[in-house]
Amino acid sequence: MLNIEQKDFFTRMVGGKMTSDIKKKDHPKSIEPLYDKNLTCLYCEKKFTSKQVRTNRIKLLGQDSDYCPHYEGENPIFYEAFICPHCGFAFTQSFNELTPGKREIIEKNYIQKLKEIPNYCGHRTWKEAIRAFNLAALSSYLKGENEAITGHLFLRIAWIYRYVDEKEKEERFLKKALEFYHEAYLKGGSNTTNISEYQLLYLMGDIYTRLDHYQEASKIFSQLFSDPDVPPKIRSRAIDTWNQYKENQQK
Repeated sequence: MLNIEQKDFFTRMVGGKMTSDIKKKDHPKSIEPLYDKNLTCLYCEKKFTSKQVRTNRIKLLGQDSDYCPHYEGENPIFYEAFICPHCGFAFTQSFNELTPGKREIIEKNYIQKLKEIPNYCGHRTWKEAIRAFNLAALSSYLKGENEAITGHLFLRIAWIYRYVDEKEKEERFLKKALEFYHEAYLKGGSNTTNISEYQLLYLMGDIYTRLDHYQEASKIFSQLFSDPDVPPKIRSRAIDTWNQYKENQQK
């Protein structure tokens, strides 16, 4: 049994504000999945913030053969392309700095033709993500980025259409990605990007299977199987993709 003095002491310690503080610790405020990333526009050089998904809030559910990820909750793919709210220029972290000559091309063929500057710095819908990637692909092409970078942007548009089950539009942008990957490969791969020639070759083969171009896919996968320098991970993925494609063909 507590005596009167002990009861008073106990009440002072856990009563009032003290009790409130304990409850706050027991029930911390949930952390928002999005945060503001500080950026500087490559074109107008003004600073702005754009939303990104916290890495510790990402839950990967699976991945398709062309590396398309499937997430639970916010999809970080939607936020990869940044659009400056001041001038409308779109870019990604893979873009190089603008040269004076390219700046003039961007001004004439991009900035001046924008009817309005989209503000996609907050939460994005899938349609807004597609618009952002389309603008980034345009700026990538105009400023002469490596073709593999432009191909990646079109591939991500195809992924987003896959998320919403728009098969025809997905295939249209797979073809665009394939076109730029092919150009990058013919020019000797992607020396200025993080993707290897073998990764490029694999992605081209995977896209050919998705477009059901058997002959083209067969040539690429044969090359991946016969070349002794192909990294084991890419070879293994290529074997799985090709076997799955042939199985689907038989069905």
